[in-house]
Amino acid sequence: MCFKKRCTRCEKLKLLIDFHKNKATKDGLNFWCKVCIKEYHNRPEVKKQTNTRNKIYRRLPEVKKKVAASAKKHRAQPGYKESIKAYHKEYCKKPEVKERQKEYNKKYCARPEYKKRRAHFRRIKSHKNLEDSTETYRGKT
Repeated sequence: MCFKKRCTRCEKLKLLIDFHKNKATKDGLNFWCKVCIKEYHNRPEVKKQTNTRNKIYRRLPEVKKKVAASAKKHRAQPGYKESIKAYHKEYCKKPEVKERQKEYNKKYCARPEYKKRRAHFRRIKSHKNLEDSTETYRGKT
């Protein structure tokens, strides 16, 4: 049995694992190797074409309806929310995510105006009358 195939684009003899699957071909593999396909799709004109085509396709009303229905059906499955929460917990435990959160907090949350607003909104939660506390923050009283 032959474990190699020639790529029709680069003309090199490569192993079968270097080709994507394609049911339409006789041998069940693409004509181009994975490297050539990647090179082709990374060309700027092809990227632009693909992005434009995808944008137009996603705007079609029948596609929008199908996507919305599919998403709704997916979210309605039992255990969906629990799986999302579990994933989020695991994601937040990663050291690179923690580092990113620290950087974000240093950059955006350590500024004095944000501290003032956060403190104010904490007071709002403790107040029973929301309108009075908002007016005080805005400087009306």
